Amino acid sequence: FFRVHTMDDAEAKALRKAEKKKRKLEAAAAEAANGGAKTEETEEERKKRRKLEKAAKKASKEIGQMQSLVSKNSDAPEDTIANPLLSGAKVVSYQNDYSEVQFITPIAKPFSPSGEKLTKKLLQLVNEAYKTKSLVNGIKLVRKAATKKVEGICVIAANVAPLDVISHLPGVLEDAGCPYIWVPSRYELGLACMQKRPVSSVIIKKEGLSAEAAHTFDKVKKIIKEMHKQALTSA
Repeated sequence: FFRVHTMDDAEAKALRKAEKKKRKLEAAAAEAANGGAKTEETEEERKKRRKLEKAAKKASKEIGQMQSLVSKNSDAPEDTIANPLLSGAKVVSYQNDYSEVQFITPIAKPFSPSGEKLTKKLLQLVNEAYKTKSLVNGIKLVRKAATKKVEGICVIAANVAPLDVISHLPGVLEDAGCPYIWVPSRYELGLACMQKRPVSSVIIKKEGLSAEAAHTFDKVKKIIKEMHKQALTSA
């Protein structure tokens, strides 16, 4: 389903794309600023210019993070990323030429590895929940559903960065009594949701699932709860 690329190819491709985006945004922001200098800026033009400048700064920051993330250690294998905070980090490329950095964030417990039977079942359940409109998609909506104590299983991607984006979620889920598990890829989680963009977290709601899917849901939920118990015991 996927193949691991050498770091040189992945780094060059990702950085070229990010730098191209940055140049476009900076050019648009400069054009907006020059246009505003000739005549007095309207409120709409000012908002547009500020928005473009903000987007350009964000793109610049993303490039810096990307360069830091994919910097290689001379002793590291070509398919891995040398960063002590990113466990097992590697660049993975899919059949549609999309590439992502996969790693296990330090708080990703319990974790279901790529290729495991449980991971496959989880992604299948996500897909089934999407088809039956029994899926909550996105960090904000997941948090909201959890606080309402919706009966479900939360699936979180372990390669979300920066960590601050998602670090609060396990505590929210534990307080709500909602079992959760981490999987390797935001992109694969997005594919299971029938989306082209990566997805960071979802809740699979039992309500609305077919009888067969509901049975799988119960089995998976039991396994996840057992994994949480083991994690607490070994902590």
